[in-house]
Amino acid sequence: MLGAHSILVKNKMAALHLKREIRAKMLGMKVFLFKRSKNDEKFVDNVFKEFSVLMETVLEKHDGLLAHVECHEIVDIWPMTRRCLQKLHESILRRLQSTPTSSSPYCCSFTREVPKEIFNLIWKRIISNNSFGHTVNITPCRITVTITDKRKATYLFNRMNQDGIITEKAKLLKKEFRDGGVAEVLISETHPFILKYSLNTEVLSISYFYGFWNSFGVPQH
Repeated sequence: MLGAHSILVKNKMAALHLKREIRAKMLGMKVFLFKRSKNDEKFVDNVFKEFSVLMETVLEKHDGLLAHVECHEIVDIWPMTRRCLQKLHESILRRLQSTPTSSSPYCCSFTREVPKEIFNLIWKRIISNNSFGHTVNITPCRITVTITDKRKATYLFNRMNQDGIITEKAKLLKKEFRDGGVAEVLISETHPFILKYSLNTEVLSISYFYGFWNSFGVPQH
């Protein structure tokens, strides 16, 4: 038992020493990036933060601090986010009808389970990439994103086309019927597109309005 304990202590000391050496190298890398990026401090800080998170994750995996280390793997969550946007868009279109329900005419809502990491990428990196066309309200239990401009919602769902066209940009948030009618999501100050995300249950709720035009182009909503 003492021998095993001694080996464990030595391994931890070695891992600690390795961490210190890598952090020193990372600091040198930060100085190098700062020079190469023409003194763009914000860019360097963002890159360095991501490198630091990656480094800590890899070290924790291999220094024996994580239980079930074989189950831990560093992955790119963008492909999962892209598929999530695709499925959300499909769910939105599926609810666009030529004859609306009497209880909530031309208004739809649904919920989906979405991992926190994926939703964070959606609202922090895509929606909040700029402040145009949306507002965000954050409480300890919920994040509410209210989109009030159609161009912002189109920009959001068009990101699923980043690595290959899934739905043409002109056809996003729009559904065509066999009789020539068209249903389309309406987004404005009076008809907001709302995403509510529960931080406790990791459930995303989406609510929105839409309109329908018959084959002659006459609005029915």
